[in-house]
Amino acid sequence: ICFVKAFLTGATEEICYRGIIQPLAIARFGVPIGILLQSCLFTASHMHLGETLFTKVGFLAAVMALGLIFGAVTRLTSGIGWATVVHMAINVVVERQNLS
Repeated sequence: ICFVKAFLTGATEEICYRGIIQPLAIARFGVPIGILLQSCLFTASHMHLGETLFTKVGFLAAVMALGLIFGAVTRLTSGIGWATVVHMAINVVVERQNLS
């Protein structure tokens, strides 16, 4: 179940944030702002996660960094494939850790 959840979550988030939101934001605001905007929205969608304020701040900083990296990779490779694969792999590690 953790693998299915990790794969579905990673794929749907990549389709939404890097496949839909990022191209629209880039078309409207340009590349740097478009990537930053999708990363901010991606981070905002993860704000409910984290156990304490201290761990949440570190977690959200990591999510923001991943959003920027995934956005740049998507732009450089002209597709969401690599970002999706890495996102799903990260989700598998997180989901397996949550089972422990």
